[in-house]
Amino acid sequence: MRLLTPRGVFRPRSDAGMLIDAAREHIRGDVLDVCTGSGVIALSVAPAARTMTAVDASHAAVLAVRLAALLNGVTVEVLRGDLFASVAGRTFDVIVSNPPYLPTPAGPSARGSHAWDGGHDGRTILDRLCREAPAHLRPGGDLFIVQSSLAETDRTLAMLEEAGLSAGVAAAHHGALGPLASARTDHLRAIGALRGPGAVEEIAVVRGRRQPPP
Repeated sequence: MRLLTPRGVFRPRSDAGMLIDAAREHIRGDVLDVCTGSGVIALSVAPAARTMTAVDASHAAVLAVRLAALLNGVTVEVLRGDLFASVAGRTFDVIVSNPPYLPTPAGPSARGSHAWDGGHDGRTILDRLCREAPAHLRPGGDLFIVQSSLAETDRTLAMLEEAGLSAGVAAAHHGALGPLASARTDHLRAIGALRGPGAVEEIAVVRGRRQPPP
């Protein structure tokens, strides 16, 4: 696969691969990739979908994914917008998202930080996804979100359950902090996201399912 990651577009990491692997066998019908970034998830699962829509708030990301879709011969509708604003009124069979989820202290924004800066507790986008995604999910549909335990995986599960979805962890991997998180250990300890002497996290793929009607 040919991906384009110009300045300001985050190069895919292993969490994207986890999400693709967890969601792959469930891809069908109309699929939406929110916070698409480089488009690696949308481009990977598009062949199994009837229609594939990818959304990002970044101009650079939208242009990069449109061009990558052409280069790879994949049909993807790529829209610019704030989460679900550009697909208002539409519903999907599957929604996937690798949102920004790294807890980050206040201060000047680094270039490209929109791809990983999840706000003070990492929940700025995650909470909105949990609140807004269920309305765009058809009965019997699936939602897949990848995130770190640093941003409270249990909170995501609880919010999806409160929104009427059945929720669980579809895949998980424990390991050392990546370079971005390692550079913010003081902040992570200050907010209680890191405890004890170790510096490890769990990357989890959370699955929420809207039950079909009886």
